Amino acid sequence: MKVLVVMPFKDKHKALMAQNFPQVEFIYERNPGKELVENVEAIIGNVKPSLLKDAKNLRWLQLNSAGTDGYCEKGILPMQTILTNAAGAYGLALSEYMLAVLMAMQKKLYSYHDNQKQSLWKDEGEVTSIFESTILVVGLGDIGSCFAKRVKALGAKVIGIKRRLGEKPDYVDELVSLDKLNEYLPKVDIVATVLPGTKATYQNFDKEKFDVRVMLPKYMCMKDEWKEKLQYHTHFYMDLNWRKQYVGVLEMEYDGIRFYFIDNEYYFNGYAPYGDIYADIEKFAFFSKAVLSALPLIDFRPDIIHCHDWQTGLVPIYLDNFRYGNEFYRGIKTVMTIHNLKFQGTWDPKRVRDITGLPQYYFAPDKLEAYKDANYLKGGIVYADRVTTVSNSYAEEIKTPFYGEKLDGLMNARANCLSGIVNGIDYEDYNPLTDNKIERNYDVSNFRKEKIKNKIALQKELGLEENQKTMMIGVVSRLTDQKGFDLVAYVMDELCQDAVQIVVLGTGEEQYENMFRHFAWKYPGKVSANIYYSEAMSHKIYASCDAFLMPSLFEPCGLSQLMSLRYGTVPIVRETGGLKDTVEPYNEYEKTGTGFSFMNYNAHEMLATVRYAEKIYYDKKRDWNKIVERAMNKDFSWKNSAKQYEELYEGM
Repeated sequence: MKVLVVMPFKDKHKALMAQNFPQVEFIYERNPGKELVENVEAIIGNVKPSLLKDAKNLRWLQLNSAGTDGYCEKGILPMQTILTNAAGAYGLALSEYMLAVLMAMQKKLYSYHDNQKQSLWKDEGEVTSIFESTILVVGLGDIGSCFAKRVKALGAKVIGIKRRLGEKPDYVDELVSLDKLNEYLPKVDIVATVLPGTKATYQNFDKEKFDVRVMLPKYMCMKDEWKEKLQYHTHFYMDLNWRKQYVGVLEMEYDGIRFYFIDNEYYFNGYAPYGDIYADIEKFAFFSKAVLSALPLIDFRPDIIHCHDWQTGLVPIYLDNFRYGNEFYRGIKTVMTIHNLKFQGTWDPKRVRDITGLPQYYFAPDKLEAYKDANYLKGGIVYADRVTTVSNSYAEEIKTPFYGEKLDGLMNARANCLSGIVNGIDYEDYNPLTDNKIERNYDVSNFRKEKIKNKIALQKELGLEENQKTMMIGVVSRLTDQKGFDLVAYVMDELCQDAVQIVVLGTGEEQYENMFRHFAWKYPGKVSANIYYSEAMSHKIYASCDAFLMPSLFEPCGLSQLMSLRYGTVPIVRETGGLKDTVEPYNEYEKTGTGFSFMNYNAHEMLATVRYAEKIYYDKKRDWNKIVERAMNKDFSWKNSAKQYEELYEGM
């Protein structure tokens, strides 16, 4: 029997294993390859989930973690494999660590230690004791229980919190459920949280401050797995001018957030959420009015309604109209976020008035009307209390005629209420250290050795020349003019003369799809045109490429450059919108920067920037690796963005 051990073992422990299990062949390898994993019958330790799919001989996987996230999804483990974890193994060690840290904080040992090193002998003030303290232990698993026992023995009053209540253990004085957390926080001296670090638990301490609900259309094209989770809440009939329409309200909870879905099969059928502007104009008028009409029936009166793009542009207008007839709506404020000013939701004013039932009062140049059309987004901007967009630079750009899409005058008029907040990305989904879609996991500490293995694997998969030294440039995008592909088309032949490989993933305008197909045919082994979209392939490109090209004409925020930074793939971007805000250009004299950028919308300026990046990659490898290091250390998670939204809401 072959057993693979992927966790650190001391020599004495290896000897014990060999002594007690002489019939077993133990293989100690911290970073096993696919071939090795496929040829063992048992694994001790956490191996990369992507390696397990074809492990047909595997009978047992013993994790060295308590959590099993990443191993329980369908298709990860062979059917015959038994999965066990290490729950209960860490209670003693971690509870003693928590106790040591707590006592050091109470006695101010950290301050006294620092003072001593500086020969400072000063009183740091009153110290506290565990004795007679009230300690709230949030989570009474193995670690929490061990900790509770120790502080109880030292004379503390212990209150335990569990998600599922049972019989009160004798090492706590009081046992309460998790929903009582905010009630008990003001009553205790010390809080020790040992909940698992999951999406369901990490926001527990913010629930009292923010009650966030989300309302969406119930599209027929939703995946069945989500439809099946929806529960009926209520229904009613709503006037939409002369029409009387059914409004169903379904709900579900996800990650601790309550989601409501507005149901009407007439409006939300079809195989795509939107795309036919004629139908969309009426569809989103219905949705906007239904959202406001549903609020009293779900017993939720928000302080702020946050609207996104033209599809919800009528919400602030309907809200203004509703205020006159119902006190429930008075005092509710709105935020309008512009994700892309180019898309505004415009139609004939007479038809829109007939659809919406709004008074003629709103169809004026200083309200809903723009250039003789009814404009949903403009109406939302006019009536919202605050207007945001998805980067600081884009917030400034849309005040100019070039980027303002004929609304630059309005954006200037609302400049005092306009701000930009960069979007974030999910740092759990996009994490090169845990990503099961890529060949080799890595982080900032080992990318120099491990990241390159992803490049070799992708070169092999796509039929490119297998050369780890060749600079690989990635593109994951909609293939449209907005993304700057007219620049790429102009110099593509010249670029292909360089010592680079180009990997493209995406769909869009036919001319650009065919352009990339042509160059993949003309330069086999150098260009790979993947004219489709695949989430898994996008992750492989972010993890495998050395650089990422994003020469957008305009880019309100951009997400691809954030993903490339996360994976240590150096972005090459045009200085516009969110690209300018998130990518710091490399300065070879000051040794700063996280990428490369150019200013003017010019094909040869772009080409010169790409070639400058090539020069650094080939001639100054140490500098290049430092760029990668700085890029991977940047934090563009939602945590930063959420903090800015919190400040925005509190300032309203």
